[in-house]
Amino acid sequence: MTRVKRLYKHFLVSTLVKVTVFASINGAGIYAQDKPQPQTVSVSGLESERAQSMTAAIRHELAMLPYYGVFDWLGAEIQPDGNVVLRGNVVRPTTKSDAEHRVHRIEVSVSSAPC
Repeated sequence: MTRVKRLYKHFLVSTLVKVTVFASINGAGIYAQDKPQPQTVSVSGLESERAQSMTAAIRHELAMLPYYGVFDWLGAEIQPDGNVVLRGNVVRPTTKSDAEHRVHRIEVSVSSAPC
């Protein structure tokens, strides 16, 4: 083999090893981030059990939106007075109005439920 071919082969092998090591290191970080992070809600005016059920219902409704996609971001915050604040960005305006409608429906059903 000529010297140029040996250098080229060495370059390819070393580059392949570097890419493989880099991908395995970053791949482990990506999979570690896929675990769901616990979400906490600090509510002082509501009972904790009621707030937890409301949080779970809101999270479920937002996750089950039919046109919620990878480019959408929605978040909800329950304020101490019981109001829910929606934050985020969506691609389709219908996703925004659908999220507002579903969260409002949850608020009404929870607030009308007997304590």
